[in-house]
Amino acid sequence: MFSMKNCLSSKIGNAIIAVIFITAIVAATWLPLLGIQGWIGILERYHLDGLIKIDDVGSNVAKSIYTYFMILSVYAVIAVLEMIIPLLKAKRIINVSSIYRKVISFILLVCFSFLLTKVIVLNLFDKVHCSNIILLVVLFLVYAFFFSYKDVYRKQEAIS
Repeated sequence: MFSMKNCLSSKIGNAIIAVIFITAIVAATWLPLLGIQGWIGILERYHLDGLIKIDDVGSNVAKSIYTYFMILSVYAVIAVLEMIIPLLKAKRIINVSSIYRKVISFILLVCFSFLLTKVIVLNLFDKVHCSNIILLVVLFLVYAFFFSYKDVYRKQEAIS
């Protein structure tokens, strides 16, 4: 019998996700040391300053607190949507019984999360300017990880 645990593409996918998360953890741990201006300086050096820009909010401590609260708000949006998904699945509003329906659910979830983040969170934190591309890429990676590893997005059981 074919086993997914021994599949090469599964191992490569797990390695890619591990590298992404290790990079994110390293970036998050270096953020207080480099500061917000340090990260923006790195983005400017590689001509990526259009991806994210933070206006002056005062001292470096204030910038760090402001940025952390913005990241926490984006996490809160994702967490609220993650709490709603099992309810929608139980009421059969979202169906992940086939790969086609799972892809549609994935795209709708990323788009809805993008809209909530762009309209609510980034309007509350008006000193942070984030491009649509970087926000979509981040949300796509987060939900790709969720769809890969969480039991909520597994195939639904047939009810007789």
